[in-house]
Amino acid sequence: MTALLELRDIRRSYPSGDGSVEVLKGITLQHQCGGDGGDRGCLRLG
Repeated sequence: MTALLELRDIRRSYPSGDGSVEVLKGITLQHQCGGDGGDRGCLRLG
């Protein structure tokens, strides 16, 4: 099954005082169409 959307190693930090606060630490997300959940929520173009 091919991933419709894939984001890898997402990081986000915000400045705080003399340093920073890391709020996302290497998050990886993947969305796939099909499978047990059917095609609901999948983008169809054309």
